[in-house]
Amino acid sequence: MRQLVSLLMCVVLVGCSNMMPRTNLTTSKPLGFENYDEVQNKASKIVPHVTTEKDLKDLGFDAEVVPNTQIIREPKRTLLRDGERVETLPEAAQLCVIEGERCKGYRFYLHEEDTEGEGNLLLRLVRIKVIDVTTGWEAILYVYLIPSFNARPVPLHQLRDDEWVVVYVVGPEGTPNIDEKKTRTNLLGPFQTLDQVFPGLPNANTN
Repeated sequence: MRQLVSLLMCVVLVGCSNMMPRTNLTTSKPLGFENYDEVQNKASKIVPHVTTEKDLKDLGFDAEVVPNTQIIREPKRTLLRDGERVETLPEAAQLCVIEGERCKGYRFYLHEEDTEGEGNLLLRLVRIKVIDVTTGWEAILYVYLIPSFNARPVPLHQLRDDEWVVVYVVGPEGTPNIDEKKTRTNLLGPFQTLDQVFPGLPNANTN
């Protein structure tokens, strides 16, 4: 009984912030990048017609290692919008479209988010007021490659990493600093389901 009273006193007086729920949204494997700035810094070292796929991997952009990397086998689909003509694209992008299957692309999606509860724990437990703060970052980078001039005359899948060269880069784009605060209030608290029976009663709202 004393423990219960102590817990309630803790909740009422200080909110017990260390008991608030926390969620980390990331990948099961290391991203290889700590933040958006690091992604941007590494991406700035990619030089079209110079950087090879081997160089990309050395920079940390390894499609076989970085989680959630999308392989683009038909660059035309991602480079051309509906109704857009090839001639309107930058020359490097046009080259990728013209090369067709001889051009491959990667979409690197790097992100990390933390969501932590804030405010009074008692109000949260009875669902009267729930506050969640989300922080983190995300970055998206597109890289397109074609066989280099000195590539061997072999099937594409047999080319070495140093025989693919970057021709076009888009990004990185994204959000360097995610900072969102979501507040959900409901005057009915644990009886919030009553608003489904009595529509006129105060309902939950989100700010």
